[in-house]
Amino acid sequence: MLFGSVNLFWNGRQKRPIHPMGMLDACQWLDVPLLFPDAILMEMRYLEFKRHLDKPDAVYLCELFARGDDYVLLRYVSEREEQVGDVEIMEGAVTYALYREGKGYVAWRMVESDGRLIGHLFHICKGMQIGESQVEYKDLMLDLWFSPAGVKIVLDREELDEFAATGAVSQEDLAWISSQEREINCRYRSIISELEGLVATVA
Repeated sequence: MLFGSVNLFWNGRQKRPIHPMGMLDACQWLDVPLLFPDAILMEMRYLEFKRHLDKPDAVYLCELFARGDDYVLLRYVSEREEQVGDVEIMEGAVTYALYREGKGYVAWRMVESDGRLIGHLFHICKGMQIGESQVEYKDLMLDLWFSPAGVKIVLDREELDEFAATGAVSQEDLAWISSQEREINCRYRSIISELEGLVATVA
């Protein structure tokens, strides 16, 4: 169960506000017709529950691209232009997101609509739980972007530091963020290779 305000998204980026508690109770796989018209239901595959430190929690409606014993691979198509740091993500870009049970990050592979690589994004998180029809985790604000050439950009460090200065981030979470950042820095090439292989196998 998620607490606080919740936004509902589908196809990656469209937003629709819903009431936080009762609607989520109804948002089980068999009850989805209560929330979605048939046209949207036809495209539904998997739910992502994302708990935030600094803003309302969110639910994303995704396409389940692949799954294994301890992971799911989800797919999103951008319906509008977006931005990751200074990188522009055009409408029609495709994101493949890897969620692995117990890991402290979500790994994204982002490509143009024609398949050209845009880059890879790592979202540091905690409490990853993968279910039959949903994945849930706590987003810890800090993101790491890797360009196709392997150039790294750390995103939202200042925002995290400012938020932590208010006492709103526990020391345990700060230590976890640091440990996961170190792991990503050490292993990003192998993680990207794994993600690339999974996408290629299914595609």
